[in-house]
Amino acid sequence: MKKLIIFILASVTLVGCSETNKISLSSKPNTSLEQINYSQPKNNLNKETKSLYQKAEQGDAVAQYKLGLLYEYGDDINQSYTEASKWYERASIQEHSLAQERLSRLYAKGQGVLQNNEKAFLLKLKSRANVLI
Repeated sequence: MKKLIIFILASVTLVGCSETNKISLSSKPNTSLEQINYSQPKNNLNKETKSLYQKAEQGDAVAQYKLGLLYEYGDDINQSYTEASKWYERASIQEHSLAQERLSRLYAKGQGVLQNNEKAFLLKLKSRANVLI
């Protein structure tokens, strides 16, 4: 049911889009965790943040979301919207609704990612659909 609602809303919204402008929310991140250029060396992080990194790198969606928040707001690490968007995207792929909401805002504002209002809208819809279920 959730997928049907998202599909209908997205279809109505994107009727005029060409094939080159279609957006895929199920695509995997374009960088692996090993390729990430961290804004601050891991050895300078406190114990809790290092633990959070370990969990996030192992695929824990909640840890990925929390790491995204740390990067977005610059808490305990250097602020980086680009790094925040990468971690939010990883959690978003795992249907983490709060990460989808935060990533939607970054796309809407063009912070750390190219501004894309269509993708922002679809992520917002997806986050709301995840909350309903």
